[in-house]
Amino acid sequence: MALRRLTMLAGAAAAGAAVVLMVPSVAWANTTPSLLAGQTGKDILASDSTFNKEGQSECAGITHSATQDAWVFNWPGGGPNNPGDLVSVTIGWDNTGDHTADVFKTKSDGTLTTDNGTLKWVVITPHGLRLESGVSEVTGQTANGSFVLTHTCAGTQTPPTTTSPGGGGGGGGGDGGGSSSTTPGTPPTTTTPPSGHLPVTGVAIGGFVVAGVGLIAGGTALMFFRRRRDTTDPS
Repeated sequence: MALRRLTMLAGAAAAGAAVVLMVPSVAWANTTPSLLAGQTGKDILASDSTFNKEGQSECAGITHSATQDAWVFNWPGGGPNNPGDLVSVTIGWDNTGDHTADVFKTKSDGTLTTDNGTLKWVVITPHGLRLESGVSEVTGQTANGSFVLTHTCAGTQTPPTTTSPGGGGGGGGGDGGGSSSTTPGTPPTTTTPPSGHLPVTGVAIGGFVVAGVGLIAGGTALMFFRRRRDTTDPS
């Protein structure tokens, strides 16, 4: 009877230990929060008054130039299993106006901090991009399985666009200033020889060669037949 009781106690202890070991692994399993649905595909500009906190305390300590925007995201906790670490994140912006993300930033492009225990990530982009999408991976869980754009610190100037210099164009571009690689009035170089006497000369030389070869062949034939006639002539 005592042996049976000991066996039951041992089994209960083993089951309890298994549950205790399983709890941390479940609590700290990685999850993959996406950008809040209400902020995905909305063409959000950093200058949007809903988010822009430039010049206010929220942007204190965030350094960016007038041609740059700063974006601040965080991962709000989802109860007792708050996110412990940001494993990865990829944010997409549109810079062509087609409502599709074509410029992307990842974790290493930004700065990861915490704000009252909440993960916060700040990333800088050229001014004027529109927020479209975001995916991430964290340890633990977030509220509603998503992360959010909390605010922005917008620039004020669109970065200048750079274009490849055209042929013959200088720093001024277009029809005006700038140095040119071609001297005005100089005709373009061509690989086709101009019409002239070269083709005629070539034909004349060819005719002389053919005529000379014909004369030599004719003279040789005459000498051959003459010698043959001399050897066969009985007189």
